[in-house]
Amino acid sequence: MKKKFVAFVICLCMCLKIFGQNDQNEKILRIAQELTSIDTEEIVIKILGGGLTNVNYKVSVGDSSYFFRTVNNPNSILGSSLEREWLVTKHASQASIAPKVISYYPEDGVLVTEFIRAKSEKIDLRNKATMTDFCRTISFLHELKVQFPTEYDPYSNIENYLRSAHEIAVELPDTLISIVLPTISTFQKIDLSSLNIANVPAHLDLHSGNILDDGKQLWLIDWEYAAMADPYFDLATLTAVEKFSAQEIRTLLKCYLNRDPKEEELAHFTRMCILADTRWALWSFIQDKISPLDAPYRTYGNAYVEHALERISELNDSFSNVKIPGFVPTG
Repeated sequence: MKKKFVAFVICLCMCLKIFGQNDQNEKILRIAQELTSIDTEEIVIKILGGGLTNVNYKVSVGDSSYFFRTVNNPNSILGSSLEREWLVTKHASQASIAPKVISYYPEDGVLVTEFIRAKSEKIDLRNKATMTDFCRTISFLHELKVQFPTEYDPYSNIENYLRSAHEIAVELPDTLISIVLPTISTFQKIDLSSLNIANVPAHLDLHSGNILDDGKQLWLIDWEYAAMADPYFDLATLTAVEKFSAQEIRTLLKCYLNRDPKEEELAHFTRMCILADTRWALWSFIQDKISPLDAPYRTYGNAYVEHALERISELNDSFSNVKIPGFVPTG
């Protein structure tokens, strides 16, 4: 039997130390060998940066490359699911907006897809041409005639995060409790019948790190939160992470609708942006408590809260028919 040769190319990454270098390497190597049946060809494993909830690898075998995604068990408290990601990515890949699924190993907590070679590390979503391509891709996703496994409601998600935060004794900012949460509770009382909104296939974790440009098209990756959801909220997840201004929010919605938005559409989208900020704020505060990663989650959470407060003030000032009872702007 020919001698096996395995070369590891390991990037500096705190994830490696935290999650256990030897165990992870052995698992990834075993699966790579099972997948490719390679005995003598060189297998190169490279840890990829950027993941806050999972550890991702590029595994190269000869001229072929694969993307390996490994699960972090505490993520169940945050509502992510590798099994759901596997099912949803299959739908999205059939529509050519997500990488092709190669295999899923539930017992090992590993999802393997094709590796997309992006032309740059991150795309600029504020660039007009890129935003147009992105909106075209998201519109295509939202129009897919498929049913994702779960339904998503941002209000229920926030309630669940609040319950989890209480159970694990997460300290939340006073402004989140006294201003943001009471404000979003008023949103559910608003009549949206004129907008005729229906849940659609949604990614729910949109940001520049989850959008790849290979020079020919955009690809969406990391579908662990995907579900059937309000299309406005799906779009809003991008504005939260990318910290879009009020004008950029309007520009994005105009691009998505391919027309000037009506006042009630823009008002609803702004409310969804506030919900997205709140969701990611709570997500960050919970991660600060449970994550093994050494990331500044508390700082992230505080920034989301501040952004939500800014948008609440803008919402109260800009739309005459959506005044928020009892809200007093800060600052």
